[in-house]
Amino acid sequence: MDKEEWRQAVSWEGIYDISNLGRARRAKPGKNTFTGRILKPCFNTGKYLCVDFREKGRRKYYPLHCLVAAAFIGPRLDGLEINHIDGNKTNNRVDNLEYITHRENLAHAIRLGLISGSFAGMIGAMSSCSKLTEDGVRQIRRLIKEGEFTQKEIGLMYGVCQVNISHIKLNKLWSHIK
Repeated sequence: MDKEEWRQAVSWEGIYDISNLGRARRAKPGKNTFTGRILKPCFNTGKYLCVDFREKGRRKYYPLHCLVAAAFIGPRLDGLEINHIDGNKTNNRVDNLEYITHRENLAHAIRLGLISGSFAGMIGAMSSCSKLTEDGVRQIRRLIKEGEFTQKEIGLMYGVCQVNISHIKLNKLWSHIK
């Protein structure tokens, strides 16, 4: 078994500790509790394990993966999310967590088969709303590169608006197609 390392919980220093193995414990005694007491996690609506922190009337539920990442990886930068590398939301060990963008997190979940159906189908031709195919997007990119037609004209050819053609050109849409 891996050696468990404890660090102070960010914003709850001296009151709670967080473990590299994804556990939380009381760092100081409190009403009806004691130092070293391991907290029992519960599931939140997003199916993430959370713990209940309390001190002097303050009470808040925190997802364990957020506490572990903050204590062991460091502060999360704007625009980043915490990814469970193995796809298991209950595995909150520090070696299973990383900061990545939403797009990377979504692609990772699709690769692991964690999301499918209508949500995964939102990407590319699998979307029930898509008017384009991957081959069509490649042709659109070729037409843009050749420069013979305006974006509006290309959009009319493919039954989509000029904004969609612009977003394809800028890789805001269909970025997975090169």
